[in-house]
Amino acid sequence: MRIILYTLEYYEAHPEKQMALMFLDAQKVFDSVSWRFMLLQLKQMGFGKKNIQAIEMIYYKQTAKVMINGELTDAIDIRKGTRQGCPLSPLLFVLTLEMLNRNIRDEKGIKGMKNKKEEYKLQAIKKFEEGCSAQQAWKQFHHMCYWELMWCFAYKGMWKMAYFYADLLSKENRWSKAMYVYMKAAFLSMLPAKEPRPFGEVEVELFRQVSSFKQKIAGKSPPTEKFAIRKARRYKSSDLVPLPVPALEMMYMWNGFTVLGKQQELLEGTLDTLIQAEKQLKEAPASEYQVDDQCLVLLLKGLVFKHLHSLTEAEACFSAKKIRYDHYLVPNALLELSLLYVAQGQNEEAVQLLRRAK
Repeated sequence: MRIILYTLEYYEAHPEKQMALMFLDAQKVFDSVSWRFMLLQLKQMGFGKKNIQAIEMIYYKQTAKVMINGELTDAIDIRKGTRQGCPLSPLLFVLTLEMLNRNIRDEKGIKGMKNKKEEYKLQAIKKFEEGCSAQQAWKQFHHMCYWELMWCFAYKGMWKMAYFYADLLSKENRWSKAMYVYMKAAFLSMLPAKEPRPFGEVEVELFRQVSSFKQKIAGKSPPTEKFAIRKARRYKSSDLVPLPVPALEMMYMWNGFTVLGKQQELLEGTLDTLIQAEKQLKEAPASEYQVDDQCLVLLLKGLVFKHLHSLTEAEACFSAKKIRYDHYLVPNALLELSLLYVAQGQNEEAVQLLRRAK
């Protein structure tokens, strides 16, 4: 809805341009999914023989009868439509739809709607929002969509919108409230200092609350929750030293830079953010965290340069040393540098780095 409003405003200001909007009702499409196509799609995606066999059992030899004038007809074979009430149905539908989405995105003959510099063919944000509105019974599916929407907006640098979905998850989902509260604080900390915060929340106070939400699942805390609690610990000090780019750091932990690497505009926006963070670190007073923070920014810059195919700059970023607290940066930097060498055909050097990373 937001994109539609922005688009209407843009075309209202540019009446010389032509525009057409098309809306598709996805709510009844669940009944049109071909089982044969769905199973082929799962095989192509590599879901594994046992998983596919389990799904085949759910849809094996399904029939229905219709009552006409008080009498049932003969059994009718059912060959399409996902099962009502089955928690797998929304996921199977989305996976089946992905083939169409991919073909539309890759087809150069299909032109999207242009708004300023961006061209819209299909949007993940729009699809996840539609997924939430398509059904109301299964809240866990909403939460999966909220999680993906949170990262979609984070990739675009829309920190307030990312915060909004992290806030929803912190209130509705019980997986890891510590993680969600940390993400809320991380997104708010990416905003300019003078920009008003949503709901009057302050990132410093949120960071200080993270450890109070620690929980254990099967006797253990999720690794990402442990990471968030450790990173938030520095905000409890009276001599507070803020994290430089906590949202981008957590994005890296969730493999988000692989997604960023597919769109140059997103990479360039992220690089600008990292350059600004690097500048602020150089101007900040010396602290015990300064070297670690600089190395983190260098690691993330190296990832951006790698995806921008600036290999020399990437290698320089991955070669930084002198870590004090964030020891995970060392093996991760060695891993990224080894992958860079593999891309250049330097396999022996890559193997040596991986051995060091162990």
